[in-house]
Amino acid sequence: MKPFSWLMSSLGLLCSSWCAVANVPAVPIYEIKSQETFIQAPLDHQIYFYSRNTELGDLQVIDAKGNKLPFRIAEIAVESQNIQREIPAVFFPVAPNTSEELLRSLGSTSIQVNSEKVQVEIIESSIAPAPKIDTVDFYLIDLKTFHRNSSNSSGLTLKALKLGLPQEDNSYQTWSVSGSNDLRQWTSLSTSSLVQLRKEGHALIQDKIRLNLEYQDFGYLKLRCEANCSSTNLSSITIIEDSKFHFFPADMRWTLAGEASSKKVVKLDENDRWQPSTAYEFIRDDVAPIENFAIDLGEQLYGDRIRLLARNRSQDAWQLLYQGIWFNTKLGQEWHSSKAQPLYGNYRQFRLELLNPIQTQPQLVFYTKPKWVQFIGNDSSPYSLVVSILQEAESQTRILDSLLNSRFLNGQSPGWVNHQWVFLNPPKPESISSLSWRSLVFWGVLTLAVVLLALLSIKLFRQMNVKAE
Repeated sequence: MKPFSWLMSSLGLLCSSWCAVANVPAVPIYEIKSQETFIQAPLDHQIYFYSRNTELGDLQVIDAKGNKLPFRIAEIAVESQNIQREIPAVFFPVAPNTSEELLRSLGSTSIQVNSEKVQVEIIESSIAPAPKIDTVDFYLIDLKTFHRNSSNSSGLTLKALKLGLPQEDNSYQTWSVSGSNDLRQWTSLSTSSLVQLRKEGHALIQDKIRLNLEYQDFGYLKLRCEANCSSTNLSSITIIEDSKFHFFPADMRWTLAGEASSKKVVKLDENDRWQPSTAYEFIRDDVAPIENFAIDLGEQLYGDRIRLLARNRSQDAWQLLYQGIWFNTKLGQEWHSSKAQPLYGNYRQFRLELLNPIQTQPQLVFYTKPKWVQFIGNDSSPYSLVVSILQEAESQTRILDSLLNSRFLNGQSPGWVNHQWVFLNPPKPESISSLSWRSLVFWGVLTLAVVLLALLSIKLFRQMNVKAE
């Protein structure tokens, strides 16, 4: 009975310690007060001072009663928006029997160097006034200029052409549109009827030709009146552009201050001849994933070589992350620096070495993809975001995904409502390697239980050997 008592005592001690640690209320870090059901709120860099997991797998969302809510942590999505714009088109009236060479010259561009101002000017001959033409055979539209003026080519569509027709009370004309890239072979695109009818203060005007043409398909368009062409002198042609704009969320950005290093030179190997004039060392106490880094030199002119080293612990050897030229200069009233560089590896300690001395205190700037928390609320607001020793974020994410994919929404997508977390500013852990007292209690009791079970196993094994003898 004694071994059995030891076994039950060990298991009971383990279970009681697990329950005690799991049920201890966690310290809330953020809070949201809302009556909405589907809530999403972005995270800031502060969360990485409290979480011990780079992927934030130790977070939980709880309500005012301490109940765990289904949630997930995801990168903030890119927003897309369809925007319609009207752009004046570059067009030319073309007389009958015009040669192909003349057509090509209408849309050509030339580059001239102004030696007095030491600058390059791009002069578009297509903008110059076209010669007066008595009879217009068709209008030629230069789409290359349209390509250059388009601010965003993602999902760009030439939706329609809007014609500046002569003002007439009764006009009913038929226009055709063709496209070409070489001004020789033309492809028919559309034929439309344009109408201007006015009577007793009422008007019916249709002055658009619908195309739905991808911008890169053709370089030129031919616009010709096919029927009832008594007056075809167009005052303007407007391109109606339908484009999809993508709004990318700004990266999460934070800075890390350092101190001047007493060790001026670090040799990576025996062939390392690098001799910096000054060096700074940085230690961070967060677990945020780093994707890019930059260097903030303040208002200090710099344009020479630098080197960035990194390691995880003080006893580790330094590893080279970046070596190259870094610029920091003032243009007008603003300071500009080299663009951020990718950083591979989530290191804790960094060393910045500069070839030339500086008068300011440099800072490392880090970037990563922004994230938000999405969760389903209930009637027990406020909701809190807490850090737990139990890694339950993945299981709560599966619960949320199953709810969103089930009949819970009746086939509809959730209408996420944007909120902002209120930071409660709880005490930070002493260091990234420190453990809370709950973690120490749990692991201490777990170790004791394992030791008791091991001793019990040894004793049972010895008793079995004695009986066998």
